[in-house]
Amino acid sequence: MLLNKWVLSFEDNSFITYVDLISNYYKDLLYGKKTFKELDKETIDKVVAWITDKKGMIEAGFYYYEKIDPEFAEEVLGALYIVEHTK
Repeated sequence: MLLNKWVLSFEDNSFITYVDLISNYYKDLLYGKKTFKELDKETIDKVVAWITDKKGMIEAGFYYYEKIDPEFAEEVLGALYIVEHTK
């Protein structure tokens, strides 16, 4: 799966893209919205598992961005909330 090649880093846009994925598409993945209608359940489950497996990176990202970009740090917290509380 392509996600296995996606290395999250604070040094490039990969982490920012990860937060964007959660903020804008995580609920769609869970609830089967039309954005992901082409994906089968097994693939969606793998994507959701990959996102949640990287939850520690979200926490680390908050502390990383807290001082250098407080506005983005708030977005990171929102993404963490989504992952922790959306079922």
